Amino acid sequence: MADGGVVQQQPARNGYQNLDRGQRNIPADQPLPQDVWYLAFLATLCSNCRDMCRLFRGPWRAVFGGKLEALVRCLCLPCNVITQAVNEQRANFRQSGIVYLYLFLGVTVVINLVVPLRHVVVPNAQNIQLYFVLGCIVLAIVAMFYLWLNTLETLEYRDWNFRAGSPPEALMRVFYKGGLYFFGFLSFGYSVCTAIDHIICGKQVSATVNVVKALYIVIQNLFLNQFYKARIPDDTYGIQAIMAHLLGTNLALWFWTLCSEEVDESVACKSYPIPLGNTEKYFSPLFVEYLLIAASLFYQIWQDLLPTQAVAAPHCRTCACQVIVENDDVENDDAENVDADQRRDGGRGANRIRRNLGLGIVLGCCFGVLFIILVIASAASGETHPIYHVAYSGGIITLYLIQIVACYIILLSAQSLAWDAQRTSLDHDDALLYISLVGSLLWEGFHLYSLVLIEIDPSIEPKSLPNVRHIDIAADALAMLQYVFQTTILINLRRHQPTQGRRTTWISQCLLFLLTTNIGLWIENSFFVEIIITTPGEKYTSIQKNLKPIGYILHPLNIFFRFHSAVCCLIAWSIFRT
Repeated sequence: MADGGVVQQQPARNGYQNLDRGQRNIPADQPLPQDVWYLAFLATLCSNCRDMCRLFRGPWRAVFGGKLEALVRCLCLPCNVITQAVNEQRANFRQSGIVYLYLFLGVTVVINLVVPLRHVVVPNAQNIQLYFVLGCIVLAIVAMFYLWLNTLETLEYRDWNFRAGSPPEALMRVFYKGGLYFFGFLSFGYSVCTAIDHIICGKQVSATVNVVKALYIVIQNLFLNQFYKARIPDDTYGIQAIMAHLLGTNLALWFWTLCSEEVDESVACKSYPIPLGNTEKYFSPLFVEYLLIAASLFYQIWQDLLPTQAVAAPHCRTCACQVIVENDDVENDDAENVDADQRRDGGRGANRIRRNLGLGIVLGCCFGVLFIILVIASAASGETHPIYHVAYSGGIITLYLIQIVACYIILLSAQSLAWDAQRTSLDHDDALLYISLVGSLLWEGFHLYSLVLIEIDPSIEPKSLPNVRHIDIAADALAMLQYVFQTTILINLRRHQPTQGRRTTWISQCLLFLLTTNIGLWIENSFFVEIIITTPGEKYTSIQKNLKPIGYILHPLNIFFRFHSAVCCLIAWSIFRT
């Protein structure tokens, strides 16, 4: 491929797809030779370095051309290598959108649920809530314009009458479009009137939110009028994130409406220019209905995304998406070579599995024992001697980082394995893992948000130490990343067909490590973490004490998440151990 050229897509024949010149010819329906996971990582690194060297060549006066692009790639090299080493499979696209939606809704619940708790007196909480809503709406408007400009000419449309017994299209149009226009028009008018009242009263932030909300209703109605039956011919990480954000924005506004407090009469205007009175209790349900209808339409559009043909990536000869169109003789020869490589790698891999069976358990137990010692020391003396709590926080940050690395190794090692058609649907183990994930994310989210509020206004908790608080904030953010990454890896992993080889060895050992460390974290959550949303040895803050009613709901889910994660690791290891 020439510099700046475009990869030409060729139709696949006989189960083969395109490869760059010089790469091996491998049937698309067979697993690839099981090279170790870091070869894909190193191949991606070399490819990025070659691209940067190519961009640096030429006259130095071209500062705003290839030189600037090369500089940006150099700064983003670690992130590019980590993300590009993973094959772009459609299942990963869909799960990336689900992960974004999970995180988005988790942040929404935390930010909005703190405001209605009247015993949590935090002046900045309501402003943060309004700024968050404003940011969500603005991003959603930008996302809709992006989809409108980039996909409008290539849209396909579905027929709602394709199922027997489904409602006629006319009734569906009346329900969806009629509901959107009726509830949307009333919500638009109420938002405009509320914005005028807030402008006169000097509430600039609230007025801005209502103006943007009214604009959002108009733009969303126009967008859904064109896209409500559309099938967007694109299915990438970006499109998945956009659809997740559009769906999540409607759900976030719905939750924000439910959690909004009534106007405090002590700070309200003596006389509003538009006397709305107590009309909010009548218009809020209308806005809620509008949001739920819009969310259902966005969910349908998200479900009907059309997968695009994968573009051959030039960075890795082991990627499952890279295969070439050749004649039948070449196909047969390459299939025999692949079988020989698999048998040879399988024999060596089986011996290695037997020889290193306990390596993952040994490493996991070592880290687990050290971590439990830090937990006990922090729980016993952390409040009087902050150094013990700092040591605990440093230990759990290290543990989370190593767990994330183990999950990434599993991801790279499993990406060339074939999918198991019998494990494609969600079972009860997956459902339990997703449900408990909600509790763990909200637990860490409330703890993180309480520390952020103190960071914004230290007068809320003068005794809180800034350095300790900063370490706890980093630990909470890393914990949420580890929760999501581990859950997605465990759910995806059990959908692959196990084969013997070096990659299976890495997967087995990393699963054993995750198994033992999750048991250690389960011990911590069960015996050393109290109902109050806090960590062992941390000095309680007034916000955390007032969040105790929420802790009664989230604490059991947080405990169950670690226990069930260990069970899922054991199930996955039993699949890949042989």
